[in-house]
Amino acid sequence: MDPDGRSYGDAFWKLLKGLGKCFIGGLGTIIFGTVSIGLVVDDAAGVGVVDDGLLTITTTGTLISGGYFVEGFIETEDALYDVLIEVETTIDSIIYHIKAKDRRKKEKEKSQIEKHGTSDWEEPASEEYGKWKARELEKQKGKDARRESHDLKDKGEQDRSKRQLGEDYE
Repeated sequence: MDPDGRSYGDAFWKLLKGLGKCFIGGLGTIIFGTVSIGLVVDDAAGVGVVDDGLLTITTTGTLISGGYFVEGFIETEDALYDVLIEVETTIDSIIYHIKAKDRRKKEKEKSQIEKHGTSDWEEPASEEYGKWKARELEKQKGKDARRESHDLKDKGEQDRSKRQLGEDYE
């Protein structure tokens, strides 16, 4: 949605309205124009008498229908421009958020390198999480599997991260 409060729905509605006018105006132009041409040809062939009033009506109808078609075409063009602006704004917003996410990731890596000397450092899992993960493994595979998984960590080694616990207890 843009600052004026318009949205895709508004732009698409305007587009449909313009296309509708083009269709109705074009159809009217074809019908009135065909009748007008038929009247002129009929008069030129000498087959019948041209009703001047009818010719005036059909000619006027052709001009009005043509004008309605042009009005619809202009509205359609304007609506397409609005749709393109909305799409461009959405794409710009998506790109901005992707770049922001990438920027935050790089800042986090830089911060981890400064604090821990590596960007691969992971926050240790809480003791409660470790106990929960061990209980879940014990329920699924028994006490021996829990003990084997617990023994994968060497004595004195840094606490395990959630990822490492997941790998150990699988």
